Amino acid sequence: MTVKTACVIVGFLLLHQASALDVEKVREAMETMGDLLHKTMRATSLFRIPRESRDESEQKNSSHSPDYKIHYSLGPIGACSRPEIAHCSFSSSVTIPEYYARLHHQIFSSQMTTIYNKFQSATNSSKCADGIMSTICPHAVVPQCQSDAQVKFVVPDFETLCTKGLSQCPNSTAFESTMCKSGSQLADMMQSFMKSLKNLKGKSSALTKCRVPSISACSNMLPSPDWLAAEQEVYFTNPSLDSYIDSLSDGNEECKNKMYQFLCAFPTCNAKQTAVIGHRNQTSCEDAFSCVPSSERSLISKFMPCSGFAGLDKPSPNYNRGPPKSLAWWECLCIAVGCVLGIVLLVGTIGSVRKHMRSRRLARYQEMESTT
Repeated sequence: MTVKTACVIVGFLLLHQASALDVEKVREAMETMGDLLHKTMRATSLFRIPRESRDESEQKNSSHSPDYKIHYSLGPIGACSRPEIAHCSFSSSVTIPEYYARLHHQIFSSQMTTIYNKFQSATNSSKCADGIMSTICPHAVVPQCQSDAQVKFVVPDFETLCTKGLSQCPNSTAFESTMCKSGSQLADMMQSFMKSLKNLKGKSSALTKCRVPSISACSNMLPSPDWLAAEQEVYFTNPSLDSYIDSLSDGNEECKNKMYQFLCAFPTCNAKQTAVIGHRNQTSCEDAFSCVPSSERSLISKFMPCSGFAGLDKPSPNYNRGPPKSLAWWECLCIAVGCVLGIVLLVGTIGSVRKHMRSRRLARYQEMESTT
């Protein structure tokens, strides 16, 4: 059963249980969300539903040098910003590395707007649409900054989020049983979507340290931030990645190499390891997939648009704006001492002024007495 088929079935279930809903619009909204999740997995080649795994030795036979010709700053290596994606609400305490804050704002905002509008129209409920968004938005902020030194991989539980989010919808039971529970097409797909990150769940990586990633498919790599290297190592070990690249290139080695050069050229550290450097833009993205058949290229451009790489040289909307930092004990002590000294100085100044004023009044009084 395909995702689209499952979504159509949901529409008919709702037809019998919720006459107040626009069933056709619900079906369309479900298809939109199913397409987004399913096709984004295909387009990025990173979270594929596993195919038959290729022989491991075959996967390691070839490696590809990243295309590092493009250089632009992605901000200081330790920059963390509050994420901003259309129709996604995140806690004020959530911050993510600035690179992802830029990338996710550029790529996902239009897709989230489409989903939100369709569910709002289908259910005639802003609450329901917000609930749907609360189900899928957390999957965009998996690597989160925990401090000035660490990034933690916070992998959400889809079923828990889904049940909580859909409780805001009319006839939520029908939605939940078809979308959220293990065994449902959508829930199983989302579990596969996050399966690649299971080895990173709860683990921490360094925010400001750099190292060369260990990726057999990529050679001659420059150091990348530790957290990004850890994440990319997981992505590139997906057994279906190489077979998917093969299918896209139709066996053309030159075409396959172009795509790998682009995929391997994820951000690196500058020579002093003080900043993150980007190597991909809209032109390089379009060039990397120019040899792909038009049908697949259209799919990629729709769900991972190359235009999303166009704005990465610009800061994110909340650039380097993290949650308010708690003060260290010595900072609190200094502030307290400063306040006390300030009050003492103020009281002393007021007393001195009053004494001076009394002296002046007494002098004037004595002068008046002497003249009379």
